[in-house]
Amino acid sequence: MIWLNLTLVIVMVIGFIWSVFGWKRRSVLHLFFGGLFILTPIFYFLGWMTVLPLVPGIALFIAYFATGKLKRA
Repeated sequence: MIWLNLTLVIVMVIGFIWSVFGWKRRSVLHLFFGGLFILTPIFYFLGWMTVLPLVPGIALFIAYFATGKLKRA
């Protein structure tokens, strides 16, 4: 169990690095995968396994919102 937790923490760090890289380069793809890699372990640690199928949609929304590609009404 300790190996799983350690692996998920490493995945979160990689996701954070990808998110920062994507934010600097305005890359939606890097932000999307960074968001996936950050949100999935967080929801796993919180015990919200039923929310895991929604993670790609949430990450995509965060990626588009962070790059400013959403049109505001």
